[in-house]
Amino acid sequence: MDSERYERVMAVIRREQPDRVPWSIWGHFPAANWLDYYSWELAQRSGEEAARAHIALLRELDYKMDLLKVTPYYRFMAMHWGSTFDFRDNDEEAETLETIVKKTEDWEKLWVLDPKKELREFVRTNEILARDLRTMPVIYTIPSPIIQAMNGVGTPERVMEDMK
Repeated sequence: MDSERYERVMAVIRREQPDRVPWSIWGHFPAANWLDYYSWELAQRSGEEAARAHIALLRELDYKMDLLKVTPYYRFMAMHWGSTFDFRDNDEEAETLETIVKKTEDWEKLWVLDPKKELREFVRTNEILARDLRTMPVIYTIPSPIIQAMNGVGTPERVMEDMK
């Protein structure tokens, strides 16, 4: 029963003993046979496409997970701020063509990303999943600021130098 998933997860959150340990898997979705329509680049621009990829994962597993963890591409903020990447063959490790932060002063160019503008498609992903999954708990996580900074906003060397 679908509500069992929700109750199982909530029991753990309340520090109660569930009927069994809730389980889930997650990943960044590269090309796979069962996600042959999925595109890294498109999913960063389309909340519907990102939701479709997560629902495809659930279908492949026959909806047996208790919790769905959703995570955007780890360079999503860098893309919004203007860094560019070369997406080829649906590979998660797209080559960095240009970073927005090249010198210390460039950090000041960054702005707070707005959920109603730049981040609206990530919000839309959650809206679609909440609507379509209803009784399955969904948790949305984002990569940490240091991961964002070192992987596309700037370079690891730039970040380490500026943190001194």
